[in-house]
Amino acid sequence: MSIQTIGQLAKCDVQKLMYRFGKKVGLWMWQVANGRDNDSVAPREDSTEETLDRATSDKKKIIQHLNGLVDEVYLRVRRHGYEFRTVGVKLVRSDFSIETREISFSNSRNDRESIASVLQGLVDRFSFNNNTNNNTTITFRKVGIKVSNLIRMEKKKPAQQKTLLDYL
Repeated sequence: MSIQTIGQLAKCDVQKLMYRFGKKVGLWMWQVANGRDNDSVAPREDSTEETLDRATSDKKKIIQHLNGLVDEVYLRVRRHGYEFRTVGVKLVRSDFSIETREISFSNSRNDRESIASVLQGLVDRFSFNNNTNNNTTITFRKVGIKVSNLIRMEKKKPAQQKTLLDYL
């Protein structure tokens, strides 16, 4: 269709787009290109990080620093009205390489303990020995926590008793 920019897509005949891509997708493409999309925008994740005073390979110190970040990420997610399904830990090595480990729950969570309770298990999944260099110890200089798979918390309405008219 020789469309290469959003501006060209916005000027395109919506009927041609619906014919070419189907009614639903063609209309959606035209609406988005013209700024008429009504889908809500939600962040995919929230995270916080801390650079350590000294690089370390001590798991206990890493866990302490991560525990110090739990409240920050938890309170920010709660303040913005989100629940999360995934918790992740990020460790940055002294050579600036980055490793992450994540765990996902089967349902959405909105409590601090769900974050704090998985930190030890996630840190245990990292390697602290460099197998390619005579088993030298790997040190980490930065730690971080992220929560992802965010969804907006719904204000739950109390169940109402049905009337006879509901069954007709």
